[in-house]
Amino acid sequence: MKKFLSGIISTVLLTASLPAITANAENKLTKEEFLDLVVSETEDFSDGGFIYGKDLKFDAIPDGNTYTLIVYGIKQADYIRNVGVTEGVMEINTTEYRGAGAPEFYSGCALSVLPIEQETDIKDSFTALEGFTAVFYIENVLPGFPAPAGSIVEASLYKDYEIASYIYPEITAGDTDGDGSISASDASLVLSAYAYSSTGKKLTLNMTQFDYNNDSIIDSSDASAILEKYAELSTS
Repeated sequence: MKKFLSGIISTVLLTASLPAITANAENKLTKEEFLDLVVSETEDFSDGGFIYGKDLKFDAIPDGNTYTLIVYGIKQADYIRNVGVTEGVMEINTTEYRGAGAPEFYSGCALSVLPIEQETDIKDSFTALEGFTAVFYIENVLPGFPAPAGSIVEASLYKDYEIASYIYPEITAGDTDGDGSISASDASLVLSAYAYSSTGKKLTLNMTQFDYNNDSIIDSSDASAILEKYAELSTS
């Protein structure tokens, strides 16, 4: 991990303006092909991947003509706030890739990654892929720097994809704050989301958590239904 962080810091000025990802539309990799290329099955990166983590989870979301790599399932116990991840939890292939981003490591931080063309033919494997973005999420830690966002609703204001699935190990209907129980605070978050959306703010929230009455709309009726459930649980 020390090697990873020093690699980020040393290339911030060189590649901070990297494009997220580029690839010719006709040569675009499938999601499975992309993950197969960038996620290594071996700790020594003998298969040429970018990242290795035995217990980590990976996903890829469309980003123009390519994908953003999502790395999640990082345990809180393995995370040192704004510093990094415990040695051995995650390994980065700094021989065949270089990355640029903020030197601080936090939940939701993004790293611009570029295959190193010199001394490797890995770029050929990507067809026309020149680079991608990797985003890292810590379990039960909202994104935000220097401090996490106040709520999943606030965090979602700055993301164009749903992030709860990458932060909370379990998604439960009505449990909007991911604390494992249904309470008045969950209803408050629904009302907060409703207020933002009513003013034209675009929110990408987990519908299992927020659309409690399953009508495909997040509004005050969901908050009311959550409060009813909370009252039921409190008296049972």
